[in-house]
This record gives sequence, structure tokens and C-alpha cells, in this order.
Amino acid sequence: MQHETKIVKVADVMRDKVIDAELLAKTAKTIGGVRFTFLVTRVLGKSYAAVTESKSGGKAAKITTHSLEVCKGDYRKAAQREIGLLIQRHGEDRVRAVLEFGGKPT
Repeated sequence: MQHETKIVKVADVMRDKVIDAELLAKTAKTIGGVRFTFLVTRVLGKSYAAVTESKSGGKAAKITTHSLEVCKGDYRKAAQREIGLLIQRHGEDRVRAVLEFGGKPT
């Protein structure tokens, strides 16, 4: 049985267009007391995967090759790792606020 590719809509980098992306995995995490759902997606034609916040469709983090290797190819675990690293860098309150606003921490 062949794995069927599922396509979802995500925001482009500038958040002014909606583009197609392949859905690789789903995960969720509570950040600052708020539950967020994330999709692991790969924009068609791109070589890397990203953690996408499901409501806004905006990219929260890129999944690095290192994270994917550490997680033995498990995109869901790699997404959880990248979200954890994002929180370490920016703090839980900042990440929660940006995700609620629909933006991306800089």
C-alpha cells in the first residue's frame, strides 16, 4: 500500500499568500498555559520541513537536519524538539504571545 501525500495550505514567508505544502506530521504543545496544534509541512519544491502553527498557517520553526537525525527521522519528535529550542531561546511567554498573534519570533 502506497502512502498518500496529503496537501495542506500554509502562509508564505511574507504571510500575504497561501501556498500548498505536504503534511508530514501533526503535534501539539502547551505553551504558557495555551494549547497549540502544529503541522510539520514541506512546501512543494523545497528540501526542508517546517513546524507550522495550524491556525495561522505561519512557520514557527524550520526543522534542522540535526534535529531530524537526533530524532531518527521522526518528524513529530523533531518538531517537538525545535519548539523546545525556540522556547529556550525566546522564553515561553514570548513564544506564546507571538503564536497567539500569528507571527514569528525574531
